[in-house]
Amino acid sequence: MSSAIKPDVRLATSIVNTEVSDGSGVVRGAFSYVDPKNQLRTVQYVADEHGFHPQLSHEQEDTEAVKAAKRKHLALYNRIAQEHAAGGAPGGLQSAYAAGPRNTEAVAYATHKHLSEYERIAAEHARMRAELEAQRLNNPQEDGQYHGEEEQQYLQQHY
Repeated sequence: MSSAIKPDVRLATSIVNTEVSDGSGVVRGAFSYVDPKNQLRTVQYVADEHGFHPQLSHEQEDTEAVKAAKRKHLALYNRIAQEHAAGGAPGGLQSAYAAGPRNTEAVAYATHKHLSEYERIAAEHARMRAELEAQRLNNPQEDGQYHGEEEQQYLQQHY
């Protein structure tokens, strides 16, 4: 395990860290620093194949402004959730998305064109399959395999 003190001139603080690896890609460590409010902060962490997982020694307390913003956000979230649960849109307006997407004329035309082309190709392939099957049934010596000229002559003479 190593330990070092590294002064950070930009923040006028000192950072202390320790770190150890188990040799299989898992690194465990910790670092401490003094924050701008002159409080010691310590973070313990594990870095492994699933990422970096820090654990703080203590959570910072929210300021009054942050607490007020969280309350406002939660109230707005709950109001919107209630409106959606009741089937309406925020503010009582009917959402254009409530009925789902609607096709424009261009989309309807393109869809029809695509499906028509698909059906035409499917019918053509079905016809080709039927022709090939009929040929196979009419020519029992033709099994789709190459047998060499002598074998082909034998098959033609005997079938």
